[in-house]
Amino acid sequence: MCLGNRHLFAGSGRWRSLGLAGLIVAWFAGLGTPMDIGNGLREQSLQGMGTGPLALAQTAISAPEIDQYANAILQMEPARNEAYTEIANLLLAANIDLNQVTLGCANSDLSAVPRGLRQEVDEIRVGYCNQARDRVDQNGLTAQRFNEITIAHREDAALGDRIRQALIRLQQD
Repeated sequence: MCLGNRHLFAGSGRWRSLGLAGLIVAWFAGLGTPMDIGNGLREQSLQGMGTGPLALAQTAISAPEIDQYANAILQMEPARNEAYTEIANLLLAANIDLNQVTLGCANSDLSAVPRGLRQEVDEIRVGYCNQARDRVDQNGLTAQRFNEITIAHREDAALGDRIRQALIRLQQD
């Protein structure tokens, strides 16, 4: 889930059900991150952030931030799985191909969802995004910093390795 990947559950416009162990492997294999957490998640008008690569290059990511980031991801995974299951069940019951729906915290496209289901799907999406934002906040990061780290790890293999190691270490604790 970050700015280049505007999908709540996985990358490339597709939903992928990832278990916690699969999250680490699939996420770092390029399937995407759990979410992007744009600004304004408390309101129905969700907007993304305009962080560019130049800003990322100027800001080093510290070891404590990596731990905060990894911990936030681990804490948001159960809510992500629950939201995925709820939305998938609604859409499958309506014979909607999950690949036709883009659900992100900063950007979504529910045009393929029947009008009667859009509000319910959107409520689940917003609820998850608010929970995820709370997890990020509780771990001492801002939404902007979380998204910056998400973007940076895609461009920096060493950073990706550091995050992967933190995720594994935190799961074992």
